Amino acid sequence: MTEEVIRLQRAMAKAVLTAEEVGLLEYLADPPPGRGLSHRVSAYTGGYLARVEESLAQAYPALAHVLGVTAFHSLVERYLPRLPAGEANLNYVGRGLADFLADDELSVGLPFVPDLARLEWAVLECFHGAWLAAADLSLLEDLGQHQLASLRLDFQPAASLVVSDWPIKEIRDARDDDRDSVDIDLVDRPDRVLVYREGFDVVTERLGEAEAAALESMRAGSTLGQTVQQLAASGAGGDDIGAMFARWTGLSLVTVVRA
Repeated sequence: MTEEVIRLQRAMAKAVLTAEEVGLLEYLADPPPGRGLSHRVSAYTGGYLARVEESLAQAYPALAHVLGVTAFHSLVERYLPRLPAGEANLNYVGRGLADFLADDELSVGLPFVPDLARLEWAVLECFHGAWLAAADLSLLEDLGQHQLASLRLDFQPAASLVVSDWPIKEIRDARDDDRDSVDIDLVDRPDRVLVYREGFDVVTERLGEAEAAALESMRAGSTLGQTVQQLAASGAGGDDIGAMFARWTGLSLVTVVRA
C-alpha cells in the first residue's frame, strides 16, 4: 500500500469521524454541476452519523424519548469521537454511552440520564446474552446448616442489577407515552432494577432494598451465611433470605451452587 493511499484513507477516516473535510477534498474528482466537493463528502460523513444515531436510538429508546430529536442528535454528535476504537459492529457503538453521559453537559440538568442509559444497555445485553441452564438444586437436600451457610452462587451472566438514585424504571416504562403527558416525580425515589429473561422477553423488576443488597452481596462472591449476617444487621432474618433464594432459583437466575 503506497503512502499516498494511506494518506487518503486517513483523510477519509478523519472526515467521517470528526467531520473535518479539508484534508480529503484535495483527493476528490470534480463535483457535478451545481454541487461542491463538500456535498460529495457528506454522502460518507453524514451517512456514518445517521447510521450511528439510528443504532443508538434503537439501543436507548427511553433516552431518545426523554431528550427529543434535537437534543439526542446533538448528543450523538458529541459522542461520535468517543466511539470504541476499532468497533466495526453498530450493535455495540453504544457500549460507552452511559460513562460518556456521566461527564456530559446533559447530566447537569438531567442527572438521571447516565443511570437510565445503564439500564437500557443492561436490557440490550440481557436480550443478546447467553441464558444458561439453571442450577441443579438436588445437592442441597442433604446439606447441613453449616454447609448451607458456606454456599456461594453463580448467576446468569446476562442478568444484572442496576441501582440508581432516580426512578429509572418508571422513566424507561414511559418511553412510548406522549412526552407532554409524562410527569414523573424524581425526588427521593431511588431504584434497584433487576434485569432478567423470561423466554425471549427481557423483564425489568424493581427490588426492595434488602433483596437488592442480598443479591449484590452474593453476586460479589459472599457466602449465604455472610449475606444472612449482612441482612440481619439491617433487620432482615433468615426467612427473608430463604424466600429470596427461592425466588432467584424460580426465575432461573442461579446457574451454579457451590458448597
